[in-house]
Amino acid sequence: HIQARSRSGDIRLALPPAAQFTINATTSRGEISNTFGGALKQDQNRRHARLNGSVGSGPSIELETNRGNIALEKTAERIVTLQQ
Repeated sequence: HIQARSRSGDIRLALPPAAQFTINATTSRGEISNTFGGALKQDQNRRHARLNGSVGSGPSIELETNRGNIALEKTAERIVTLQQ
């Protein structure tokens, strides 16, 4: 279970493209962006925004902010190799 709350501030969550999860995200005065696509239902009006749904059958994620934006993003599928 992942949970993040903020009274005033943005929340950004980046997950691997193959991640499986159930999400419930709300903001009272902000916007929500989602790069995981149409499997998640997004409702937005002038003051409130919500994002909920499931991608596969992974853990639950709850995100909430009163005054801020929420971003749910896919991470890059890039492997970085460090050389000495």
